Parts: sequence; C-alpha cells; structure tokens
Amino acid sequence: MSKTETSADLRRCAHCADVLTGKRPQARYCDSRCRDQARRQRDREAGRSSYVPKGYPKTRPRRQRYKPGHRFIELVLVERLGKVNGSERVLCRCDCGTVQEYSLSNLANGVTVRCSDRTQHADPRYKGDDITYDGAHNRTKGRRGSASLYRCWKCGAQAQDWAYSHTDPNEKRMSQGRDAGRPYTTDPTLNLPLCRACHKLFDLTTAPCMVASGVATTSPALALAWAYCADRPGMKDDTA
Repeated sequence: MSKTETSADLRRCAHCADVLTGKRPQARYCDSRCRDQARRQRDREAGRSSYVPKGYPKTRPRRQRYKPGHRFIELVLVERLGKVNGSERVLCRCDCGTVQEYSLSNLANGVTVRCSDRTQHADPRYKGDDITYDGAHNRTKGRRGSASLYRCWKCGAQAQDWAYSHTDPNEKRMSQGRDAGRPYTTDPTLNLPLCRACHKLFDLTTAPCMVASGVATTSPALALAWAYCADRPGMKDDTA
C-alpha cells in the first residue's frame, strides 16, 4: 500500500466492485445505475415484482375534449370521422336541421359557427348597399360568374368585363380612392357583359349621352335599346 492511499480509497461499490473515489463516507454505490441494478437484483432474489420506474405508463387512456353532444354556437357535434389529409373531420347538426361535415379546428377556433345553407342563414358577409366599387363588381362576378363566360352584349364577341349600364336610379359613386367619382350599381342584374373595345366605347360615348338625355333612369329599356343600336354601321348618330 502506497503512502497516498487511505482506507477510504479502498471502499468499493456494492454492485460492480469499483473503487468509490471521491464519494461520501456513507456511499455504497458508484452511481445511480448501480444502485438501481442492485435493487432489481434483490427484488428478483426475494421473488418480488420487478422495479417499476417513475413516470407515466406507456399506454394512457384516450382523452377527447370534444365529444358527441358538444355545442359550437349553432352546431352540435354528432360524430367524429377521424383525420383526412391531416385535418380532424367531424359531423355536426345545425340548429336549422342541416347535417354536414366540418373541420374540427375551424369549429374550435370559432371560424365556423353555423351551416352554409343560405336559405336558412343569411350570408354574414353580405353588406347590402354599403359596398365599394370593387365590392359591387365582385358581387356581380359571384352572382353571375366571370364576364368571359358570356358573349359581348353589343358585338357578340367573347366578353371580358362587366360594365355598369347606367340605368340604376339609385346608383352610387365612390367619394375617395382611385375610383373616386365613378358611378356603379349594387344590383348585379344592371351590369352588362362587354368586350374590352365595346366597354371603352360605351363608357366614353354611349353612356354619357344616355345620362345627359335622362332616358337612362326614366326608361331603362328604351335606353338599353338605343345603346345596343348606337355606334353600329348604318345607324344614324343622333348627336351629329
């Protein structure tokens, strides 16, 4: 035995027999691993059940926050359908009686609060006549589709734009912005499908004459008939 060795340096681990260097005097094992292995060995020798580590078990009962019967504003959850493309889908019944499939995340976040049956529920995005120039054109496109689906009202070619017919007695005008001063209508039926050339000609020549004469609002049918025939080959220009 060297002079530097002491009796504490000869203490060994009760499991692996390694030297307990730098351990407190009461220590019996070199680390927690040896301590746990020694405990398991004693349990096996005594016939006791093996040591169960702390923490949650590997299998836990399934927890569902939203179960059948849960209400989302006007929708009641009927059945969970599982995930489709990573999104949890559920079947819900609306207070109006409509049963439809929805995204659970949209219901939980308040994005969807009722069914999309507009015969039972008014569209919350509908603002009546309180819309802008762009909003009026978007409403026309939403109700009647794109203008390219129609023939030009004037020449019969493929239409490209929706043009205001200037026959609405309650027409509106933008007060500010890039469309300030431009007249428009909130009624989609008063817009005409026109090609780009006819649209430009209608806005620059035909529409100003209709408005100036007053026939556009007093007799819309007559005004549209005159506008249809105006600027055609062989037709007399009344303004000459």
